[in-house]
Amino acid sequence: MDILLRQNAIVDWSNQQIILAPTADPARTRAAYEQEGFTYIPLSVTPEYHLEVIGKVGNSEYRFYIDTGDPKTLIKQSVVEAENLPSQVTQAEVHSPLHHFESTRVYSVIAKGLQLGSFNLGGHKVCGASFELSDSEGGPPWAGLIGADILWSYDAVLDLGRRALYLRAKP
Repeated sequence: MDILLRQNAIVDWSNQQIILAPTADPARTRAAYEQEGFTYIPLSVTPEYHLEVIGKVGNSEYRFYIDTGDPKTLIKQSVVEAENLPSQVTQAEVHSPLHHFESTRVYSVIAKGLQLGSFNLGGHKVCGASFELSDSEGGPPWAGLIGADILWSYDAVLDLGRRALYLRAKP
């Protein structure tokens, strides 16, 4: 991620492109993306180089990390329970050598009320599991990882130089 950030890369899921050190391109402005039906979502970078967006689950505001390597969006089980989201245990388990991702059961979750910025993800099906990552000081609590399923489903464009995530609903 640090290489992509240093290069102010643009990662375009719908066109399957990564553009390193993009030059000023009038077709890649916020207004141009919005004209193409994209919704702008502010993106920040944590000191640990996590890409972070603010969103909601139900009526509560949360922080999410963008995880381009995770095939499924994963929401903390405590958030699933707090927001009373419909969920069902699956046969899958999360296994990881990392201390904040212990082996845990995975739930299939209908994420009603899930939105990133002002972009409504409706009842997108995600996963829930018990895991923790450290919360930064201040701001909304951390809720989970936005995975490739959402990035593909909504034609995501990550403009790292302009600190923007763009999503659009497919027709």
